[in-house]
Amino acid sequence: MNRAANISARRGFSLVELTVTVAVLASVAMVMVPLAGRESGSRLTAATSMLRDDLEQARHRTVVDPGTPISLILDADGGGWMLAHDNRSRPILRVDGRPWRVRFGDDVAAALEGLRVRRLDDPSTPSLTFDGEGVARADDTPRFEVADGDDAWMVHIGLVTGVARTTTHSIP
Repeated sequence: MNRAANISARRGFSLVELTVTVAVLASVAMVMVPLAGRESGSRLTAATSMLRDDLEQARHRTVVDPGTPISLILDADGGGWMLAHDNRSRPILRVDGRPWRVRFGDDVAAALEGLRVRRLDDPSTPSLTFDGEGVARADDTPRFEVADGDDAWMVHIGLVTGVARTTTHSIP
């Protein structure tokens, strides 16, 4: 009976119970915090890959049909881009008939809301066109930045080859 009274009088947690709980929470946090950081990296990787692929698409289509060059044109607010004929009036169409447009937060880029893209080498020219041989029409090496807060990736276009490659980039 004395033991039952002792148990009912005890309220709260013992030091051992509290220590075990804190240790478990710390272990879970050690695993989850890096995973949460990878979300941003995954989004940047996906968006940068899409941009690189669309730049390659514009290049290849222009090489195949030099009479109708294709441009990659950035949205004014940095929230996406489109592939369009050199006259830039409207996007070209994909095989499924949809406009060739990427908008962060919409359609295939729905999970990429909040990312921004901009041209670094020539900010006043928010587009890039290739010539009939696949060479970028630019005075300097074309560079695009895809950013998510302080994290960013860059797409570099070879000035002579027109080939796109990606690298990580720190925003100063």
